[in-house]
Amino acid sequence: MTGSLLKAYWRESRTSFSRLPVWLPGTVMELGDIGVLGEGGWTKATDLGALGIPVTRRGEGAAADYDYSSGAEVSLTTRVSGQLPDAAGAPVSGGGGLVVDFRRSGAFILKSHAVRVHRIDNLDAVEKAVIALHTRLRWNPDWVIVTEVARGGPSITVISKEAGAQSVLDLGLAVTGAGVDLAAARTGMRFSHRSRDAWASVTTEESTVLWRGRYVNEGWFGRTTVRERGEDGPAGPAPAWSTPPSLPRSADGGPYLADVEDLDEILPL
Repeated sequence: MTGSLLKAYWRESRTSFSRLPVWLPGTVMELGDIGVLGEGGWTKATDLGALGIPVTRRGEGAAADYDYSSGAEVSLTTRVSGQLPDAAGAPVSGGGGLVVDFRRSGAFILKSHAVRVHRIDNLDAVEKAVIALHTRLRWNPDWVIVTEVARGGPSITVISKEAGAQSVLDLGLAVTGAGVDLAAARTGMRFSHRSRDAWASVTTEESTVLWRGRYVNEGWFGRTTVRERGEDGPAGPAPAWSTPPSLPRSADGGPYLADVEDLDEILPL
């Protein structure tokens, strides 16, 4: 996935769901994981438990189906059995599923069955422990903590690289025209056709589809606290891994855990 396409996908996901997209669907990303986002995606380095930081979970809440598309920029057509085309345009025998057409680059669809949200409940205690590790130079400034995950499945993600992209999904079951039933399509889902202008993924098992995370930011202004990025003014660069903080930590400034919002905050592209 190119940098510009990833940024568009990232920002629309954040705006639409108030959460961030998983770099690659099916990526193992669990609550309390600590890792690095790089060009190859998410790499787990450790987790809060391994660093001796206790984590308590907030209740999961009710399961919900996620069904999102980029509005008028995406056209979804359900094809009943025998009407689904293969890569050559010929009908797939017994096939039924979904045809996705895109009108702009970066438009996407995300469908996921029975999604439940899991959150870290003791974020205040986690923040204090992480800042203590940071002060003792035991925290890598590139690390991101996974503080919330939305898990569900099966899941479908399709992202357009160019206007005019198309993907054809064979659900592996008879489709009646009443819509896409992901719960019934747990096995046999596959893309029977995908143009080179679209990036697509099918995950048949439960996995993390969206997440939220925090990272240590070296604050120059405002109180040392957990806050949204940009809430009270600019923030300084993250400290070098081997260099102690140049200013004493106090209630008037210092490192804090910031919610990841802009991809450039944690991954220059």
